[in-house]
Order: sequence, then structure tokens, then C-alpha cells
Amino acid sequence: MRAAYTLLHVFSVAALRLRTPDDASELLQQSAKLPVNGDANSKLSKVDPSIEVGPTWIRHRSFHTSYPEAKSACQTNFAVCIVGQLSRLETESKMTNLFSFASRMSTYANIHAFVVVDTDSDFYVNDATNPTNSTCRQNLHNISDVEATFSPYYRASSYLRASHQKITIKFQNWGKYATDKTLKKRSARIASHFRQWTHMSECARLIKESENSLGCEYKGFMKIRDNGIVTKPMDPDVGDKLVVKECCGWGGVNDKFFIAPRKYLDQALEGPLKAAIKVNQGTHDGRMYIAGVLNPERFLARVFLYKRVAVKMSHDYDNIPVVDGRCMDGPETVNGKPEWCLVRSHKDCHPKGQLSYSTCEKDEAET
Repeated sequence: MRAAYTLLHVFSVAALRLRTPDDASELLQQSAKLPVNGDANSKLSKVDPSIEVGPTWIRHRSFHTSYPEAKSACQTNFAVCIVGQLSRLETESKMTNLFSFASRMSTYANIHAFVVVDTDSDFYVNDATNPTNSTCRQNLHNISDVEATFSPYYRASSYLRASHQKITIKFQNWGKYATDKTLKKRSARIASHFRQWTHMSECARLIKESENSLGCEYKGFMKIRDNGIVTKPMDPDVGDKLVVKECCGWGGVNDKFFIAPRKYLDQALEGPLKAAIKVNQGTHDGRMYIAGVLNPERFLARVFLYKRVAVKMSHDYDNIPVVDGRCMDGPETVNGKPEWCLVRSHKDCHPKGQLSYSTCEKDEAET
């Protein structure tokens, strides 16, 4: 169902402060009314049931949560979590080399897309006239755009207003985590990691809602970043372990991509945020999670260890051909046309052979 409502400006300016383990979920559970024409005093008498609006988020589903779908829909399904920022969402390789290819291979009855991204003020829930900008991404400014882009695989999406979400970082509880940064950059880095873990947790929520609607669980799932480029055709293979790329683990596990069986959904997607909240609160469990941990890769490995997730580090990059990408724009491009390039191999390993994407000439600065 395509959303066709008017310009949305309902995000509250109130900042989120994580105080208890429930506070993270509270942000994603509050509901609000949808204003018409940007007028906060004017409310819709009938709100599209596929849209749920909170003070700093919008959630959209292409299915009904109140009653299950036809039993015929209960088949071998696979879920894809796409997380990150709407402004740098790469879609072409995901649609061509992942969704379309995997669908043709028929390993799964259905492969479903779940999108959880941060948005800016240029995001709408109606088919507004989209401004033109010179970036690699498509002009995704409303829910209908996102739904159409990932159709017919689209299942649900959530849009979080990053600019209004602030976390009070209690540095004394984070040990040596991100201490290679200045205090200001350290705060920003930990906050950005909270965002990433929140996205993963929200994606788990959407997947579970979809399962309730379908009446059955997914066989497996994968997590891929917004700028993850699927460089070759890929048919996800779900085994008994959570699979990550062996490279670029920095003492932990590569956190850019993973694929796992359904039994690890809670541990892999919800576990990191729950653990991070405990760390920030300085609880006993939190101290165990953060002891000796320097970066998000080691933190994720620690979470997997304590959550008893069996992990396989794979060097078969031809069957896991997902590589972090960067948008080349302006003087970097050959013909002045924005295009995606692959980060260098020391940042993320590449599949063998000739690829249709070039390697970025310079690295993108880290937060």
C-alpha cells in the first residue's frame, strides 16, 4: 500500500535521554497524530493504518499487524535488514544483485526488504515534488519512494530523526572504548554507534511484526549497511552459524555485514543495543561487556560471545560480495556524474576478479 499523505513535520524537538533499559524502546513505541499540510494543529480524521508516527520517528508497513495473512504465505522466507542513513542509501546493486537475483534462484519463497534509516528534514510521507541534488542516491524523499524502489520485495520501514536524538554518554562507564578520539569526537562516535545499534534493534522489531502477520518465522536474515554495495550476484546461504567476513575485524568481528539463521535474531540485532545501554548505566553486566573493548567490532564480538552466538568468519568473499561503498561526486568523478566506488581493501575486503565498480581513490573520513 503506497502512502499518499502530505508533508510531515511531526518530529518533536525534545531530546531522547537513555535512562533505563526501557528508554530505547520507548522512543519506538510512542504514537502521535499525523498533521495535514504541515499544520501541527490540524489532525487527520483517518490515519493510514500502515503508517505509525511518533515524536521522532515514522514506521510504515506494507502488511496488517491486526490479523494474519493467508496461510499460503507461510513458506521459506528470508529477511534483509538495510540500516543506516537515507541520504547515503545505495539501492541499485541491492536490487539487481541481491533481491532480483536471489528471487530468480528461488532458494527462498520470498525475500523481504526491511529498511531502517535516519532521515533529514527533506523526508516526506507523500508524493511531493522531489528536489534534485547531485548525489549518488536516488531522490528518496517519501515512504512511497522507498516502497517503490524496493518493490516487490519491500515489507516495512522505519525513519528516525537523528538530529533530535541525543544520548548522554557516561564516559566513566565506557572504559577505553573509542579513546583513540578526542573527547568531542569520542562522544560523537559512541553516539553514532548507539544509532547503528538502535537501527538493528528496530529492524528486529519489524521482522517480528512481519512474522506475526505471516504466521511463521523467517528461515534467516542478513544485515547490510546503507552504503553496502553488492558487487556480484548473491543468493544468501543460511547455515547453522552467524557468518561475517573474516577481514577487517580489528580484533573483533567485521560489523559491516552478517547473515544468520533465525535463531540468532534477538541476539544479533537486539543484543548490541541492550548491551550498550547496560554499559552506559555502569551495571555489572555492562562492565563485563566493555572490559578491554576498544571499538565496535570488538564490542559486537563480545556481545556474540556472551549471547552464545556461534560465529563463522568466512573468507569466501565471492559468495559474500558485499563491500562498503562511497559516493564519488564533483571533481572526483570522470564525467562529472556521481557514482559509487568501493572503499579500499584495508577498510573492507573485495571479491576476486573484475568488478563493475572502481576503487575509491581516497578514503572517506571517519567520525
